[in-house]
Amino acid sequence: MKKDNNTKEVPLVALDLGSSSLKAMAAYSLPEEDGRIHIVGVEESNKFDCIGKGRITNTSSAGYLISEVLKLLANRIGLSGSFPSAFVAIGGRSMGAASIPARRTFAFRPVINANYINEMIKECQTKFQQRYPNYSIVYVRPAYFNIDDEVFYGSELPLGTRGMNVKVMFTTFYGDNEMLPEVVNSFGRSAAELESVFPRPMALVEALASEEDEQLGLAILDFGFDTTTISVYKNGEFLCSKTIPLGGKHITSDISQMHISPAHAEAIKRRYGVAAEQFLKKNPTLDIPSSVAGEEHVRLPMAMLTEIINSRLDEILQEPLKILQKYEDTISVVYITGGASRLSCLDKYLGHLINIPVTYGSHADWLDDDTPDMFFAPEYSALVGSILLARKYRKNHQPLKEKKTLGNKITTTLLDLFTYQDQ
Repeated sequence: MKKDNNTKEVPLVALDLGSSSLKAMAAYSLPEEDGRIHIVGVEESNKFDCIGKGRITNTSSAGYLISEVLKLLANRIGLSGSFPSAFVAIGGRSMGAASIPARRTFAFRPVINANYINEMIKECQTKFQQRYPNYSIVYVRPAYFNIDDEVFYGSELPLGTRGMNVKVMFTTFYGDNEMLPEVVNSFGRSAAELESVFPRPMALVEALASEEDEQLGLAILDFGFDTTTISVYKNGEFLCSKTIPLGGKHITSDISQMHISPAHAEAIKRRYGVAAEQFLKKNPTLDIPSSVAGEEHVRLPMAMLTEIINSRLDEILQEPLKILQKYEDTISVVYITGGASRLSCLDKYLGHLINIPVTYGSHADWLDDDTPDMFFAPEYSALVGSILLARKYRKNHQPLKEKKTLGNKITTTLLDLFTYQDQ
């Protein structure tokens, strides 16, 4: 396999700060004309119990967890030592997205360069703090440019673009004031350098959406272990991104109330779980070991199991449905993804509730022909998207070579989020 020159024989490494665990993926970028990636390994751990609802709950333990996962990953692919740096996708219960405009009017038609864009980023930051005084920006990027009434979608302007009347619409991902410091401080206690942070919804769009999807508009419903996120995206702009503190574990917990252990509850949910009773073709009775001493088995009809699942699913979908109905004239498709999205007929059930086509998202087009089947699973979409974003990042930045001090790391990370560079 021919490796991208930017990798220098060390693969790109991305971490996914999921709703309850940390996943890590190492992958090589294939030549630019191919565009795909070659995954060489994945590791996952929740050993130190320091992640909940997509947030780090203990930075010291998270630092150990990052180091452990990266070391395991390095061992898996036969790399001596560990990885010097990594990218990370973050989300969590307080993350949202807001569109913030900035404008400039010039007396002449200058080339719109990085200096002008960085000034407008500062204007965006000021407007954001006025609008959301209790939150902090986690990531910001241009969604589109309007230069003398000509619109350029995406985060980059063509070289040499000139204009008098300039408007930039920025997408700002934000969270509470501790969201970004939690991640930065955790890396400060790990053996690896944090290269850049990507919002998880942005990574999912990168992995799942086609250019046509982006133009017509799409939504992504990301079912996690204990959170569910709905994001709406069109032409470079996140119109909405909201996280609900409910996920697959809550369905598992409801099933376990039938005197079934959590492990068995999770197993039967994955194997037999159906989104709604209308999609049941048969109603067999499942014979499951009981979690109650002296009781050998629990007899659970499939119809009852489905009723339990559907009751909690309706609660999880309540807020996402309101958002999807609000934007149904703006988007052309809804993609379902995430580790808890494997309920049978979930796409059909959601499709009955809204007037938008619904399908399971797939990142398959980005994976090379040698990719093992397991890496096509929906729980890896955010990692694949993060690798793709990392590849773009590396085109404009040199890989980190030295470990920085914690204070240096925070400053560099924050500055990078608010710096636009000429392409």
